[in-house]
Amino acid sequence: MENEVRLSQFKEKAIVLINPNRFCLNYKNIPYRTEWLELEDIELHLKKLGIKPTGKKPDGRDLYTLPAIHDPSTGTYLADSFLIAQYLDKTYPDTPPILPSDSIGLQVAFEEQFMSALVPLWQFITVHSIGLLTPRGQEYGRRSKEMQFGKRLEDMEPKGEDAEREWEVLRNALGKIDGYYAKVEGSGPFILGPSISWGDIVVVSAMIWIRLSFGEESQRWKYISSWHGGRWGALLKAFNAFFTIV
Repeated sequence: MENEVRLSQFKEKAIVLINPNRFCLNYKNIPYRTEWLELEDIELHLKKLGIKPTGKKPDGRDLYTLPAIHDPSTGTYLADSFLIAQYLDKTYPDTPPILPSDSIGLQVAFEEQFMSALVPLWQFITVHSIGLLTPRGQEYGRRSKEMQFGKRLEDMEPKGEDAEREWEVLRNALGKIDGYYAKVEGSGPFILGPSISWGDIVVVSAMIWIRLSFGEESQRWKYISSWHGGRWGALLKAFNAFFTIV
C-alpha cells in the first residue's frame, strides 16, 4: 500500500509522530509514504483531491483537517483519524486490529473522555504548539488563532493562583484516565491489557504533542510525565517501536 499521509510540515526537531494514523500504519506494518503540507495549504490541497471536510468552523464554513490518506489499492481518499483507523482495520483484516469489533463503542467513549480531560491544557500549550511549525506555518497559525480567540496567544495563559488551579484541574482529569488503565494493570500496559488499541494511540499522540510543545527537558513535561506513577511517560516508552517516520 502506498499510503500518503498528509500533515503539516514541522521543524526538523519536531518531526516525531504526533499523527495517530502514523502509529496505526506502523503498528499494522502497512507500507506508506508521507506528503508534508504547510498548515495554510491543507484546505486547498484536500479540496483538490476531493477529500470531504471533517467538520465546521465557528463561522459555519467547512473545516478541512489532517491527517488524510490516499490508498491507491482501493482508490480511497479519506480524512478524520478515527475513520481512517476504521478503514485500515476493514481493508487490511490480516493486520493487528486498532479497533477490535467488541470494543468500538468503549474506544469512542474513552477518546471523548480523554480529550475532555485535556481542555485545561489548551490555554497553556497553544503558543508553544505554534512554535513547532515552519516560519510560514507559525505566521498563519498565530494569525488564525489570535483571530479566533480575540487575544495574543501569550495572553491566553493563566498566571499565579489561576494557573495553579488549572494545572490541578488537568491533573485530576487525567487521574480519571489513569484509573481506567489501573483496572487492567495486571494484564498489560495498554487500555485493553497486552494489546495496543485506538485509545492508547490517542493518548500517546497527545503526550508526544505535549512533550514536543513544552520540550522534553522542560519542567512542565517532567511534571506531567511524573503524574499518576509515571503512567504517561511509560506509555510513550511502550510505543518506541512504532515511532518510525516514512
